[in-house]
Amino acid sequence: MPKVHTLEVKDQFIELRAKGHTYENIADQLNVSKPTLIEWSKEFQIEIENSKALEMEALQEKHFATWKQRLEFTGNQFVRLKEELEKRDLSDMSTKELVEALLKLEGRLQSLERKGSLHVESDPVDDMNFTLSTKKIDI
Repeated sequence: MPKVHTLEVKDQFIELRAKGHTYENIADQLNVSKPTLIEWSKEFQIEIENSKALEMEALQEKHFATWKQRLEFTGNQFVRLKEELEKRDLSDMSTKELVEALLKLEGRLQSLERKGSLHVESDPVDDMNFTLSTKKIDI
């Protein structure tokens, strides 16, 4: 008879897997076989991905002040360089340096952009009902 695992053990699995622990490490900690963990990984894929996203969000919040300061500083420098570049005529050699600096800062601003997402499990029957209710079907 297969061993029955509690919801608490499954929640611990989701948390550990979201933090990047290996199946071997989790198997040792929770006393659960690797094949069971692999099955759980498939079963709880969305929960694991959401937990990873929440973990990343928590890390970003922890370092937000530093990140926010860098973003504000870089954005301000970008605006200042752009304004200065608009005042210059392009015959000045330092204009080339301003353009290069502007492009570098633009790249830095793009690299500072943060994107995250949560996944939601949908019900195929609800999806089909919604699709049918929103489309006119001629018979």
